[in-house]
Amino acid sequence: MSVVRTQHLASTGRAALIWLGTSLLHAPAHAQTLWTHFARAQSRNALSAPADGMAQVAPTHLARPLWIASTDNAGRSIAFNGQSGPVADRDRVYALGRSGGISRLFAFRRADGLCLWSGIVPSPVTDSWSTPVIDESGSSIIVAAGNRVSAFHALTGQSLWTATLARSIVNASPLTTPDAPRRIFITDADGFGMSGRLYCINADRFDAALNPFTPGQILWSVIIGGTSGNTPAYANGQVFVTTVGEFGFSAGSILAFDARATTAHPPLWTFENSSPFGFFGGIAIRDASIFAASYAFSGGQSAANLVKLEASTGELRWSVPCNRTDATPIVLDDGRVIVSGGLSGFGASPSIQLFQDHGTHATMLWDSALATWTDTNSNGSRDPGEFLSIGGWTHQPIALAAPSSTRLLVGTLPSGTGTATPCTHLRLVDLNLAPTSPSFTLATFAGAGSTPAVIGPTIYTIGASGLHAFGSDLDVNADGLIDVEDLHAWEGPHPVAGSRDVDRDGDVDAADRDALITELRRDEQRDVSGPSQVGGRR
Repeated sequence: MSVVRTQHLASTGRAALIWLGTSLLHAPAHAQTLWTHFARAQSRNALSAPADGMAQVAPTHLARPLWIASTDNAGRSIAFNGQSGPVADRDRVYALGRSGGISRLFAFRRADGLCLWSGIVPSPVTDSWSTPVIDESGSSIIVAAGNRVSAFHALTGQSLWTATLARSIVNASPLTTPDAPRRIFITDADGFGMSGRLYCINADRFDAALNPFTPGQILWSVIIGGTSGNTPAYANGQVFVTTVGEFGFSAGSILAFDARATTAHPPLWTFENSSPFGFFGGIAIRDASIFAASYAFSGGQSAANLVKLEASTGELRWSVPCNRTDATPIVLDDGRVIVSGGLSGFGASPSIQLFQDHGTHATMLWDSALATWTDTNSNGSRDPGEFLSIGGWTHQPIALAAPSSTRLLVGTLPSGTGTATPCTHLRLVDLNLAPTSPSFTLATFAGAGSTPAVIGPTIYTIGASGLHAFGSDLDVNADGLIDVEDLHAWEGPHPVAGSRDVDRDGDVDAADRDALITELRRDEQRDVSGPSQVGGRR
């Protein structure tokens, strides 16, 4: 931060920047507020909570997008992968789609949605909704598509390396570990057999003594059984992964492996589902516990099951019936657990289910489809339009924790059972209210809503017309960056007309300043250490 620059500010601006600079020196080093992975981070618990020492500035405005990105860096129209999700760092948003008839990874500027670069990737198999991952330390973006895992430079889009797997990847998203030397974990797909694999790929630079592997080199792979959509999770040096089991013969499993191992090895423990269903999604880790939900191919709203395991041993704590899903549970601070599941048909309906974890058992508090259903034609079926359609088997919502309330950003699946098209609506709902409450839905947008990402007060989600951004307009000086110069412009004597209404609520007040300062303090420890490798801060 330039001392010379602060001398040109008015007194209020100078005080704000001095406070901001001082706060950086006392910031906790472990704040993680970027959206680097599917379901936020390595633990896969899609909960956006206040970072240490900062209040949560929850997104509240869905009336109109901040921007919509629909063309690539060559001006070609983009068709985004419908049920895939974006990831975001300090300056960019990354998403998968097609332009010019070719599958690509796209990088967009967070401030205004300008496409900065695109890189060619394999086409998704069976409309795979795999989400890319940001490898912060390696300044790269990792994509799992086709039968390849590829790395691109985050700033330039340059192809860095490619690893080829034995089979294609379907719906599984890659994982990067935070520890050095860094590793990438991914599963391939063998949904009707027992030969699916978990792969460990080196992501770190070569070091003859400490890491004698080249970037992109596959260190090991192990057969874990039937696989499809099995996104790995990580905590405390271990990688956890689910399986679908042997279709029609055996239940799915959850396995734990040593993430630091450099050769193939048996799992540290294995849990076989206590109900005869497979796991087609990922795992959420919270407070040394593992949560996963299964998929049942028949039955109603509670045909599958949600389980809680002890992470160190794989011991089952409880199992409770739930809607069928490929999504990952979300575990809230108060012990409530969210499952997004169901589809239109086959005895089920898309819904959000809320459970209460009592330690040794769990109970369902409500199912949004059942709670809001009115059988208007008296045919005994939940027909479209007779209930609030939110969530679903392919959709990963986000919980927003704040001191006063807990909210959920959740989409509405398109009609039918296909996965190529994006969600049709995005809603912000209040989890402290019942779905039947008139105030349950706080905001709605028609036209987008697929698996979102959130950084502070800004939401990113895919819709039919492009990648949408909602929330605060933090680029006060309109230079394409979100940095301390925006605070300078906000506090300055000659701000750009209309730019000071950061939170876009129609009023210029302290809330606008708070939203901007919260964003500037985000990941502030990185700024103290130097420019962010991934974000390219100046």
